[in-house]
Amino acid sequence: MRFWGFAVLAPAVLLAGCGEGSDAEDFAVEIKRPVEVVYAPLLAADISQAQIVFPGITFQRSRPSDGEILYTIPGSGSFPATVRLKLEAKDGGQATVVHAFVRVPEVHATIGGKEMVVSERKIENALQGLLKATGRSLEMGSSAKSETSGLSTMLLAIAVATNEKQMARALDLKNNPEKLTTLLLAFSGSGRSSEPSVNGSAIRTVDPDAAQEQREFAQADAEWKQERALSQAAAPTTNVERTDQGYEY
Repeated sequence: MRFWGFAVLAPAVLLAGCGEGSDAEDFAVEIKRPVEVVYAPLLAADISQAQIVFPGITFQRSRPSDGEILYTIPGSGSFPATVRLKLEAKDGGQATVVHAFVRVPEVHATIGGKEMVVSERKIENALQGLLKATGRSLEMGSSAKSETSGLSTMLLAIAVATNEKQMARALDLKNNPEKLTTLLLAFSGSGRSSEPSVNGSAIRTVDPDAAQEQREFAQADAEWKQERALSQAAAPTTNVERTDQGYEY
C-alpha cells in the first residue's frame, strides 16, 4: 500500500521546473565493489505490478554495450525519457564508477492550479541519492534489494510524469484515494491464501463481509483487465525488451 501511494505522489515531486536537456554525463558515483556485483541490482528494476494502477505503463530495458544499462520510458513528450548507466571498472576491478545520463522531455501538468513541468534536475538528484545508497548497501555485503525497489519506483514516477494520460490518472487517484485503495485491494485479494497454523494445517476464518468484498474485488479486477487490454491493443510493438517480458542476458 505504501509503495503505490508513493508512486502516485512521486510525479508531483518530479514536476517542478525545466531540466537541462543535455546529452552530457550528469554525475558519477564510485562504488567499492566489482562491476558484476553493481550491475545486478541496477538491471533488475521492474514496474510490471504497477499496471494494476496504471494500465499500459511500461519501460524498455536494453544493454547498448557491455557494462551499460539503458532504461527508455515512452511518454507523450517530444522524445522518450531515458536513464542510462555506464559502469566502468576501477582499481583493478575492485571498484566501479557508475556514470549516469538522464534525459526527460518537457511535459507540462497543472497541479493545484499551477502549471508545472517535469524537472530533469530533480530526477538526477533522486537517482544520485539512490546510487549512493546502492553503493553503501553493496559495500556492506547486501544485495541492495531495497535500492532496486527504489529504482523501480523512480522509473515508475518518470513513466507517469512524462505521460499526460497517466499523469491525469495519478492526480485523479491522489485526489480520490478510495479508488486507489479499491485497486490495491483487488490486486492483493486475488492471490489470497489461508494462514498456516503451527502444525502446518490451514486455519479457516469466518468473515461475514467476505462475499461482498470478493464481489467488489472481482469487479475492480475486471475493469482493470478491460482497460489494460484496450491499452495493450493500442500500444505499438517493439523488439526491445519490455517490463512484462523476461530479462535478456
